[in-house]
Amino acid sequence: MTYDPAEREIDEQTVSAARRGDGEAFVRMLKHYDSRLRALAFRMLRDPVLMDDALQDASIKAYQSLRGFRGDSEVGTWLYRITYTTCLDYLRRERRFQLLTNEDSLAQATCDDDPCDIVTRWAELEDALDRLPVEQRVLVILVHQYGYDYRTAAEVVGVPEGTVSSRLAAARARLRTLLCEPAYVREQTS
Repeated sequence: MTYDPAEREIDEQTVSAARRGDGEAFVRMLKHYDSRLRALAFRMLRDPVLMDDALQDASIKAYQSLRGFRGDSEVGTWLYRITYTTCLDYLRRERRFQLLTNEDSLAQATCDDDPCDIVTRWAELEDALDRLPVEQRVLVILVHQYGYDYRTAAEVVGVPEGTVSSRLAAARARLRTLLCEPAYVREQTS
């Protein structure tokens, strides 16, 4: 599911009211982004309890720093960034943080089809996404599911645009490999 850019961001009046300390406006703002922030957090943490804890912490961080929000980016991008860094903290705490390895970065495709053409069943895609390193998984979600451009995705995860491009290329190659291998091989390597 992709999102219409017009519906992606909340109205400026709600953001302004929240920045002035209007608690109801802040709650409306969080509700507007909730499903997308929740999806990002779950994809990173893979645990609903940790996801809820991380989102609560991210909400507190956002509330505490909202008055200092300068508006250099969209408020949604800012909230994604807070959620992303909070989830990274949780992953580090849980010692589940996966660093990209050279082997993952240089993954070779085993079939010629684009992953988007291959995926016909959500279960296979879910499995394949879960097997990506967190840095790649988050970018696939931001760019391919939510339709953010590379610049905005780079702001969210705090890396240069070129890094977004290379991580997405590696993610696509890995997805091709995972989605093209026979089911019995996937089951044996899981």
